[in-house]
Amino acid sequence: MTSLATQGLLIAIVFVVFFLVLVRPQQRRLKRHREMLAGLRPGLRIATVGGLVGTIVSVDDANLLTLKVADGMTVTIMRKAVDSVIEPAEAVRTATEDCDHHQCATA
Repeated sequence: MTSLATQGLLIAIVFVVFFLVLVRPQQRRLKRHREMLAGLRPGLRIATVGGLVGTIVSVDDANLLTLKVADGMTVTIMRKAVDSVIEPAEAVRTATEDCDHHQCATA
């Protein structure tokens, strides 16, 4: 009986460790990604799963975003294609303007 109880306990421990190491962190990542997708708004600089980087110009409906990828060039993507928020476009613009005013040298 004790060997059966020991085996049962060992199997339970393996399942708990499996859950804590693999399942729970994945659930947290998915929750953060869903929250990031829900918080998308114009002005954010994003990267898509396909590698396209641009600034959100508008959120057309629940699933479509319009991105500015270059001067005069916009593309429409699905919200679920967004991989990550890089940084707000205003921060990039401010850093560029500061560098222009101070004549920063590029390395």
